[in-house]
Amino acid sequence: MLGFNTVIMQLVVFREIFSFMYGNELIFGVALTLWFLFTGAGALLARYVKKMLKFSILPWGISIPLLAAASMIWLFLYFKNAVFMNGVALTPLEILLTLSLILLPICLLSGFVFSAINAVFSSGKEQMLHLYAIESLGSIFGGLLFSFVLVRFFNLFQIVSFLSLCSGLVFVGMLVLKSNRFSLVFAILLLVGFSGIIQYTSVQNIGVQQYFAGQNIVEIRDNEYGKMVLTESAGQYNLYDNGMLTNTTDNEMANEEAVHYAMVQSAAPNKVLVISGNMASLGKEIHKYAVQQLDYVEINPDMSRMQQKYFSKSKASQWNVYQSDARVFLRNNASLYDVVLLQTAEPTFAQSNRFYTVEFFSQLKMHMTASAVVELSLAGVENYMNPSATQLNSSVFNSLKSVFKNVVVIPGNKLFLLASDGPLTRNIAAAIAKKNIQNLYVNTYYLDDALLKQQSDKICNKLQADAPLNHDLKPITYFYGLKYWLSQYQLNLFVPFIIICLGIVLFLLLLKPVNLSLFSAGFTASAVEMILVVAYQALYGYVYAQIGFIFTLFMAGLFLGSFVVSKRIAKTIRNLYRVQLSVVVFLALLWGVFQVVQVVTPIIHLVFYVMILLQAILTGLQFAIATQLKTEAIVKNAGNSYGIELFGSAAGALMITVMVIPLLGISTTLLGVMAFNIIALLVMRVHQKLFSRFA
Repeated sequence: MLGFNTVIMQLVVFREIFSFMYGNELIFGVALTLWFLFTGAGALLARYVKKMLKFSILPWGISIPLLAAASMIWLFLYFKNAVFMNGVALTPLEILLTLSLILLPICLLSGFVFSAINAVFSSGKEQMLHLYAIESLGSIFGGLLFSFVLVRFFNLFQIVSFLSLCSGLVFVGMLVLKSNRFSLVFAILLLVGFSGIIQYTSVQNIGVQQYFAGQNIVEIRDNEYGKMVLTESAGQYNLYDNGMLTNTTDNEMANEEAVHYAMVQSAAPNKVLVISGNMASLGKEIHKYAVQQLDYVEINPDMSRMQQKYFSKSKASQWNVYQSDARVFLRNNASLYDVVLLQTAEPTFAQSNRFYTVEFFSQLKMHMTASAVVELSLAGVENYMNPSATQLNSSVFNSLKSVFKNVVVIPGNKLFLLASDGPLTRNIAAAIAKKNIQNLYVNTYYLDDALLKQQSDKICNKLQADAPLNHDLKPITYFYGLKYWLSQYQLNLFVPFIIICLGIVLFLLLLKPVNLSLFSAGFTASAVEMILVVAYQALYGYVYAQIGFIFTLFMAGLFLGSFVVSKRIAKTIRNLYRVQLSVVVFLALLWGVFQVVQVVTPIIHLVFYVMILLQAILTGLQFAIATQLKTEAIVKNAGNSYGIELFGSAAGALMITVMVIPLLGISTTLLGVMAFNIIALLVMRVHQKLFSRFA
């Protein structure tokens, strides 16, 4: 039940936090790091109160984190605008403090209970491994249930209600065994009452209404792709996707700029492809041309539905709507387009970065006619580009230039980039007048072609010709995006990174060899999992549709390694060295796989899953052998082992996700993780030779 609750709570809390905090990879890395750190601290805490670790506290320890999770999220939604300025994005420091306040009570209790369970039930080290394996099984069931059922059909508070009822059944069963009638009645009233409140009192709507103060909540929709909130204010509809405003009614200027800069370039734009974006509003502008085929690709079905229902100004029959990832759609589609409008989010996230890479632009080109035009947009920089924005825009520009013969920059509300193998013009107003297109803003009265050309030249002169290209497996632009975001608060990403590295080095120097092995196991597992998730997303499409299966495979590997495989291997120092060396061999094998991955095939798809399973088996086996070699008491052994492994996972999650992958690329990152494991193996060996006590 602990594993089942913990994994679902983690997914619920992270989704809800990100949907209202404009989550990017840095926030995700920090949140995951805090989760691991606080859970590890809770596991270590148990050793100092071991006299209190009795059977009677376990039911409370399993259930109270649920109450804390739901309460902290609701309190954040309800009081956010009372504590922080309404309508203003939180600063990095405010985000760090908020995440810490939300996660600390949940994670401390979860980690504490793992050690408590070992204190109550473990009669020896072998029994401790059995409990670790059983917790992994609970996590497997929780991950599967959340990813394939709960997140698809229920909202956050319904999921927490379901968890509360499940925990209540376990709670009651444990108390019945102890014949504690008072606690039994109290437990039933508490959990059933809590479930009823969040299920039947619209507590979610109350919290969200406070968050969007001054706006009327029209619709809230949770699905596997995130949270969408539709609000209404003074007759205007506003659509928020994971906290970001993505659509408003009657934004004519944005709609015209998003369409006409590209459409006017084509002599006969018969076939048009729109990837994501504001389908309903763009259709009105696109149909000012003699378009014969208009295809729209959006992976989130609720996004398409809500846009057609609340924002539509064109008939749905005028569109061919495809629910698919854009790269998967192109892979399975043979159409050739005259204009492609790329309306995805800017490449400041790993998720959106994959639509701004050399590989994706090359894929697009295969589906375009000889003189077809593709348009994308970046943040507006009409008067000034700071260094991070310059690097980001230069990388995207150079990536386009490496695929298409001609690339032009059109400054407007945003910075629009047009690319084609045919001729392109920056005389937008003249071209609009020649085609006799009637617009409110993109016309000769609003645009001055000479001034537009002057501003375009000014921006092009600032772009860096030597900026690195953006690739699927080296997503440099999302690193620049993080730098750009931090630059708004005058923060430097390298300073905290160096401090974290020094802290990790000092921590490692204090570890005994067996604990160093546990730390490296957690670090490597977290690093490899993030590497494979980023690579999977870059090559196959929207990773969140498969994240449940990926996570389940990893937990299944932990179970097999710690409980099944470990039974057949002697728990000796020599075998711990062998497992550590096997990790190095595995990383070398994985590095080799990425050297040959050029095309997507079913075999490569299977290889990804096999690699995830193998890494998890090695991690579980390493944990099993290391804990058996320790001479500490059970409570101290369980707390230290679990905590140190989680500290390693925290270091891997933060460093690999935020800094290393975007800067070095996946292949080089794997070499770095391999070097870390080799150094850990050498340090363990030297330490054993110098000191007689290994554990």
